[in-house]
Parts: sequence; C-alpha cells; structure tokens
Amino acid sequence: MIRPPRYVAVVIATALLSLVIAVAVAWQVARQSNEEEMSDCARSVAVREDNRAMWTYLLSDASADLDRVARVRAELERRLPELECVDGNPVPVEP
Repeated sequence: MIRPPRYVAVVIATALLSLVIAVAVAWQVARQSNEEEMSDCARSVAVREDNRAMWTYLLSDASADLDRVARVRAELERRLPELECVDGNPVPVEP
C-alpha cells in the first residue's frame, strides 16, 4: 500500500483550521451587525420618546382650551406615534 507524503496531512490540517477560523469570523461579524441594528433601533426609539416628551410637556402647560389641546394631542399621536423595536426596526406601537 502506498502512503501519501507527509505534507498532505499538513495541508489538510491547515485547510480545516482555515475553515474553522473563517466560520468563527463570519459568526462574529453577523453577531456584531445584529447588535448594531438593535442599538440603532433603541436610539431611534429614544429620540422619538424625547420628542414626544417635549410636546407632551408643552401640552400640559397649555390647558386653557381643552378642545384645542385634545386636537393637538390627536395630531401628536398621528405624527409622532410611540415606537418599539421589532427585529431591529422601529415600528409604531399598536394600541
């Protein structure tokens, strides 16, 4: 029986090690991308909440005409609905 040269085992081991390293790097990149998506989504939701808080504060100070405040509050809900993160995307919260 003919035995293959010794370098064949070294080449196979190197190829397997390279494959394992490539898979590990790809997994790490995918995980980091997902974390960045969630971070971006959380940042978007926080900015929206800050805007809503400002307008809600202004509405609480303007209590002279309740009908006008109700109309402005309804417009606020239409233009700046509350957001939540779904799969890394900010989407309006369903009532």
